[in-house]
Amino acid sequence: MASKGKGQPLVYIDKASVDDLVEVSRRMKALGNGKQLSRMLNDELRQAAKPIVDAQERAVLGIKTKGGASEFGRRNAKLTKTGKVRKGTDAGLRATIAKNLEVDIKKSRSGAGVRVKLRKRTPDDVARLAELMNEGEWRHPTRKGRGWRQSRAKDPGGWVTQTVEPKGWFTETAQPYLPKVRADIRGVLRAWLRKV
Repeated sequence: MASKGKGQPLVYIDKASVDDLVEVSRRMKALGNGKQLSRMLNDELRQAAKPIVDAQERAVLGIKTKGGASEFGRRNAKLTKTGKVRKGTDAGLRATIAKNLEVDIKKSRSGAGVRVKLRKRTPDDVARLAELMNEGEWRHPTRKGRGWRQSRAKDPGGWVTQTVEPKGWFTETAQPYLPKVRADIRGVLRAWLRKV
């Protein structure tokens, strides 16, 4: 899912593309100006995977929740370009998740690949909720606030089940895009093999 850091790969590239990615990286390092070339390659790979990220952003922003305090959850997104909430505002869960999706590129032999994941700086609770929203359902305690005593009388545990529709905003949304994205990534890597 869209976990932080070591997120599970969503854009699985085939073995040949993994080998191409490692080989291109090795050749760029040998040229001497590898950092600039690496940046250019990363930009092209991110552009190839962009249709998935765009679709996932639309999907997470369009999620409808039931149960819990979902009627208070939709707020205007007031985020900076880096995905942090602007001082004095509350961006809301969906907007924070959408703003923190990124394409991660690894070029080492052991972990080479192109993945869509949440940025490492995403708060842990937001990352966990993103995973649960993808699964479609989770339980959480109710807030102590207005009406809390009455809700405790009805539900002594003070827990509610919250559901989202449609579920699979991360995994299922990407499926139709994967064949084209994989082909585009393969094309980018083959072109770079010819260049360097």
